[in-house]
Amino acid sequence: MNVVTGYGDEAGEPLVSHRQTQRDRFHRQCRHWKSAFARLAAERVKKVNLELGGNDPFIICDDVDIEVAVRGAVWAAFLNMGQVCTSGERFYVFDSVADEFIERFVDFLRFVGDWAIRWGLTSIFGPMISAAQRERVERKLDQVRELGATVLCGGKRPPDLHRGYYFEPTVCHEC
Repeated sequence: MNVVTGYGDEAGEPLVSHRQTQRDRFHRQCRHWKSAFARLAAERVKKVNLELGGNDPFIICDDVDIEVAVRGAVWAAFLNMGQVCTSGERFYVFDSVADEFIERFVDFLRFVGDWAIRWGLTSIFGPMISAAQRERVERKLDQVRELGATVLCGGKRPPDLHRGYYFEPTVCHEC
């Protein structure tokens, strides 16, 4: 793997156009270059990942292995405290497996969180990047509560972690 920094016309276009690159990943490129990269990659039938700052939905189908889905979903949602451009923020779950998935997700998240705190492994659920980000999350949580969502776990600042911008991993459920 090689990392090349630069702007679209000086770094991105040559990388996508070059015959020896097999896969290209771009992070937060300007709007103009999103379509240019996609067009260049399509012309060459080349795989491209555009990390553009959104939050991806996580879909749980009815034929899923629940244990695998739960572990993957917790990782997708809380990697880097959810501060990843591709973190799972919204979960769409088939009705037939929803109750079981939600129960196991919350149980697994509590288990991992309790284990991490007991052993002082705050790096598993580390702090957010800033006070402003934590306050943004708290405001968003207040908004979803006002809309009728129920907090199933988390939802507050941990009382025993005073340094850093910690916030408990939180799961809300919309009715």
